[in-house]
Amino acid sequence: METEARAHENRLRNNQRIRFNADTDIPDYRIGRSTFDKKKFLRGSKEDLLERSPGLEEILKNLQDDGSHLWKVRSASKWFRRKFILDINDMSIRYEPTYKYNTCVGKEKKQIELGDIIDVRKGWKTDVFNAVGAREEKKRAKKPNYKPEVEERACFSIIYGPRQETLDLVAPNDEVADKWVRALQHLVSAHRSAAQEQSYELWLRRQFNAADIDKNKCLNFSETMKLLKLLNITVEENKVRQLFNEANVKKNERKGTIEALDEDEFIAFYFQLLQRPELETLFEKYTSSGFLSANELCQFLQKEQGGFETITVDDSDQLIKIYEQAELSKNGQMSLSGFTNMLLSPKFDIFNSSHRTVHQDMSLPLSNYYIAASHNTYLIGNQLSGSSSVEGYIDAFKRGCRCVELDCWDGDDDEPIIYHGYTLTTKIRFKEVLADAVKPFAFATSQYPVVLGLENHCSEPYQKKMVKHLKEILGDMLYSDELDTDITALPSPEQLKCKVIIRGKKRSSGGAVSPDFSGSVPNSPALSIPQASPAKSTQSSNANNEEPSTPGSDVTRGLDAGLVITDDEPPRASVESLDESSDDSDLEDSIDYIDGEGKSPKKKGVSCELSALVNILQGTHFHSFADSKIHGKPYHSSSFAESKAL
Repeated sequence: METEARAHENRLRNNQRIRFNADTDIPDYRIGRSTFDKKKFLRGSKEDLLERSPGLEEILKNLQDDGSHLWKVRSASKWFRRKFILDINDMSIRYEPTYKYNTCVGKEKKQIELGDIIDVRKGWKTDVFNAVGAREEKKRAKKPNYKPEVEERACFSIIYGPRQETLDLVAPNDEVADKWVRALQHLVSAHRSAAQEQSYELWLRRQFNAADIDKNKCLNFSETMKLLKLLNITVEENKVRQLFNEANVKKNERKGTIEALDEDEFIAFYFQLLQRPELETLFEKYTSSGFLSANELCQFLQKEQGGFETITVDDSDQLIKIYEQAELSKNGQMSLSGFTNMLLSPKFDIFNSSHRTVHQDMSLPLSNYYIAASHNTYLIGNQLSGSSSVEGYIDAFKRGCRCVELDCWDGDDDEPIIYHGYTLTTKIRFKEVLADAVKPFAFATSQYPVVLGLENHCSEPYQKKMVKHLKEILGDMLYSDELDTDITALPSPEQLKCKVIIRGKKRSSGGAVSPDFSGSVPNSPALSIPQASPAKSTQSSNANNEEPSTPGSDVTRGLDAGLVITDDEPPRASVESLDESSDDSDLEDSIDYIDGEGKSPKKKGVSCELSALVNILQGTHFHSFADSKIHGKPYHSSSFAESKAL
């Protein structure tokens, strides 16, 4: 709360004068150059929304008066028919959830505020609908003449709340679905527009309502002092009392507690506290008539404001036209309000406004930059039993993340899946992540390249399916240029704009995984593998007139039979160390799969097709900086723990 308050104060301390209308007692306080109108407040009247909704009046009226019966989809097999109402006056969507009737309170109505809605998507674009689509595919494969139970064009989803929950709905037909999608997308957009205009008032009213413990819609002096403390506003109590009494203009109309402020009075009182006396002192220092002329403003900027030593009177006149109200600007005069508006504008901010966008040189090699990366991107819950979701990738991309992780495993129905291996986390399809997250959202906030880090645990057939999805879904977005092994530097972010780069392991020219990835087995406590001494191994081998066995074969014999995978069935999981002290690179290079015949440890290979997509970011084992200096290539990409870097 404190951080949020501070973020707004710098923009809104310009409210120098609070006037009260003698007829209505409604405070008239200015925010920048606009006046707050209670009738058209964010959660205001239906008329205001209709003014913002040309062409949608009939649809909005229909959805508010009659609503629609929609199917609420919880999973592929759990559907519930509910009546949904679009409440424009309350700026929310209402429906009756599946609650048993309570004799005390009756049926509770579920409500989703439009301000909490993040996105409205048409079709199958969420995890729940992806499961519905997968079930439909199965039925269609079994019965060529199968008539689908649900059409994708009749489905839409509402993503809302801080946890990005989804409300997945099926309409009776695509016409009804289109009405809801059009109306909601428009209202959410209008809501955000209004929120940008009056976000501070909305936030301030929420603080008022939270402080109103007894819900009498008023705050007495004691409650007001407590709220100011929470808002990190420190003012002498005598000063607060004076402004409190000045703002309390409705005390004669109020029943019960007279010494109290309602919502409007409190906001007027609050803005009085945000006055900037130092600005008034500066203003009065340079004005001779109560207003600043272009010449006087020019003197102020040259002498007081840094960076304006060369400004001219004509330049100052332009500033007056920008920041002053039309009536005064015509006469070339600036009031205290306009003066405050100017000094608190982005142009006069101490922060360099050019740095709000990418201002660095983006033509250097890719390896010259820090990259915003995400680990276990698919998880939106805990790492042991939480949910894996496409929403994790969408949220990461919207936040500007440029490198995401995909833990790929063999799944059912010949489809690769993504989840946190050896845990109870839910699973999502690899192709759904590409179609619903990477393709539509990868470049939503930035045009610079996106890296898909593939943690590949898939068998070769599934790897081929991954390659098929990557090529078909991403198309030209996929960076598939053949690597020139003689390059001395990587391409630049500017050259790689709007490209998706695959980071993963690469096959060597001989057709197997690069020798960098066939290292020794880490001695992991999680595996509890006994290590045989070389002498004992040699003695045992000589006794049977056999070739001396390698440490790797002894390790294999020490593995739990429950982890052994036969050649008859492709393995579906890998053995990973859980030792916190283990090096990341060792985990990446550890044994993935082992056969059941006591043979040497066998690593899972990378298919030729998947290897061909790995070019400028090849996963490589890190030995040391000295080794990398000699053998390293610009396209080598390593993961290692900080302790190893030391």
